[in-house]
Order: sequence, then C-alpha cells, then structure tokens
Amino acid sequence: MSMIKYFDTPHIVRFGMTNDDPATSETQFWRNGVHFLIQVDHADVRGTDFEQKWIPLLNPEPMSARLERWGELCDLEISQSLALLQELAPNRPHWNTLYDYLHVDSYTLRLSGSPGQDVSPHVVQGPTSTCAYEMETVAWETFTFPGDLPVYDSRVIISLDHEQNLKSPPQKTRLPDGKVAFFLPCQVLVRQLVGSACIDENESHQSIASYLLIHSLQIPHDSSRASVPKVLGIVSDSGHSATNTQAEGEKQVAGILLEWIDGFYLLNAGSKENRHVAMGSETNQARWREQIMGIVRELHRRGVSALGLEISPFSVMIDRNDGHAWLTGFVDCKVSEDHNVSEPESESEAKQVRDVFDQWLRAEVEHWTSDSAEPARIDVLKRWWAIAEGSELTA
Repeated sequence: MSMIKYFDTPHIVRFGMTNDDPATSETQFWRNGVHFLIQVDHADVRGTDFEQKWIPLLNPEPMSARLERWGELCDLEISQSLALLQELAPNRPHWNTLYDYLHVDSYTLRLSGSPGQDVSPHVVQGPTSTCAYEMETVAWETFTFPGDLPVYDSRVIISLDHEQNLKSPPQKTRLPDGKVAFFLPCQVLVRQLVGSACIDENESHQSIASYLLIHSLQIPHDSSRASVPKVLGIVSDSGHSATNTQAEGEKQVAGILLEWIDGFYLLNAGSKENRHVAMGSETNQARWREQIMGIVRELHRRGVSALGLEISPFSVMIDRNDGHAWLTGFVDCKVSEDHNVSEPESESEAKQVRDVFDQWLRAEVEHWTSDSAEPARIDVLKRWWAIAEGSELTA
C-alpha cells in the first residue's frame, strides 16, 4: 500500500508488513530522498507505552478497516522515530535527476525500549545504496535495442513536477534539448501466486520490450487512428556523461523514454478539468472509438499477434490539445513469426472497444453537466468493473 504521511516533510510510504502472531511489523518509506525501513519486534517493545498503541494496529480484522489501521501504524512508527529521521534525512533539495532516484541512501531502523519507558529508534544497517520506488537497473543485454535510439545518461534527465504525485515513480522528465518525455523505468520483479505455483514476473521489462517492438514497426502518425507513444531514447546509468552511442560495458539500463502526452486517461474524463472534452459532442466519442479500432487494426496488419493490453479506460488517453486518442500501457506485445495476421482485430478486442465507448463512456457522459460535482473515483471504477466483469461472464 502506498500513501503519503506529512510531518515536517512528506514521507512516502511504499508497502510494509504486519503480523499479529508473533507481533512484528516493517514499514518502508522515503523521506527527503532517503530510504528507511523501520522494524518492530514484540520482544523489543514489551511493557512500553508504545506496545499498547502498536499491538491493536496489527490485528488483521476487520478487513474493511485495514487501510485505516495501516495509516495509524505508519503515523505511530514515523512519529516515534522523527528525531533520528530528521538527523539522517534533513530537509534539503533532492531527486533532481533520474540518477538521484537510482542512487539513494538506505537505512534500517529498529524500535526498542525497556518496560515502563519510551521506545527509541536505532540504526541496525546503513547507509547502503538502493533505488527509489522499486526501480532497478539491469544489464544492457536484457533488451535488444535498435540502433536508431539515442542513449541518455541518467544524470542529464531532469525530473519534472514529481511533487504533484509522490505515490508514483517519476514520470514527467526533461531531456537535454528541452523536450519533455515520459520515463518508463526498469523495476524489480514481482512474485505472484498463480494457482498453487509462485511465478516471478517483471511487467516493467515486458512493457519496455513491447514498446521497443512497436518502435521497430515504424507506424507513422495518422489522424484517422489512435497513436502509440514513440520511444525517444534509452536511459543508462553509469559514471559517464551522456552520449548518443550504445557502448556496452559497465552501463546499466534504467529504463526508456517515451513521447509525453499532454492529456488524460479516459478513466478521468469526468473530472471538471476534462469533462468538457468528452461532453463536447457525440462526434468526439465516436471519433475516439474509431481511432482506437484503427490503431488495433494497423498493429495487426503489421504483424502484431497479441496487443499485450486490455482496451479499457486505463489504457486510452485523450490529448488535451487536439482531442486525439492514444493507446498506452502495453505489457506483453507479440509479433507473429510470419508477420501475416489475417484477422484485423479479434472479437474480444472489438468487444473491449464497445464496452469502453458504447457502454461505459456513454453512460458516464449522461451523468455529467458542466457544473455537476466531480464523480468519486471509486464510483467510476465500480461502474467500469461492473461492465468489464459482465463481459467476462458472457464471453
């Protein structure tokens, strides 16, 4: 779970662990560009005032209050450690370039105290070095890069406007020539339970490979169909200044840079900032529908056998400047070996487009007026999930 806790500065909480038997907890967060992991073990805090506040927050029930308990636990542990946190990570400028996110000081703290006394934090490990936001550089040979892409050292890519969404990794960046780009980072793999087996997956690697594959298809921009963000370059992490060569050696891949879209996801079309675009006319909605179908057909025409995404309000973006539709979020795109796909689109893809535009968006627009209240995000999500789940049941 990710949340922002404000004390003297934002504390960016990213996941953690609790256990009520035996009583333990771990809380991971970033403060002023420094990574912290706070560990608490019941044996170290038994008989303290802290124990009385801490133990109830480890209770897994009721599930409906889990997020609230987690927030209170973060408040408790961070406030108890604040003096040491201020010493190790004082308020100062941080996270200016992508290099800063890839080379972060890290400390592990443990809370302990004697019965009848207050607990205090102690450094049990650190400083070591880690990456922020589960980012992780990987070997150059992890990907097959085309020769026409420039390579940028992480030190020359500037992070922009990250303070507007600290829950997510840096996305908006500026290149040395002033161009704005979207940063798609390499991240750690995730272990998922599928049936009775644990499977290690790395969606960030799959996504990067998908965009590189689509880049190789060289699809030109066409106003009659949606666009896919172009790959603008590769971000390397090394001790050298930026170059436009892809020399191997000590270089690591930090991620890729995509074309920046000044727009909004269709899921957010009902916000007061965006709704005038969707409400403009039914022509807009019909045009977006046809543009999405157009890019799906073009991808298949060029040999794509699997898009590697679901067409949904999460994967369709609308450009604020010209109202053009974009298809984003590719994870596992595949090309057929013979580059000859007979079907222009699958029935499931066509149905996904109908669900998005003919059912969900049409119904959403009917509820909006220019001055109506902004819809609650959870309600928007529920309405989409109801349509998507209904489609799965009838498929």
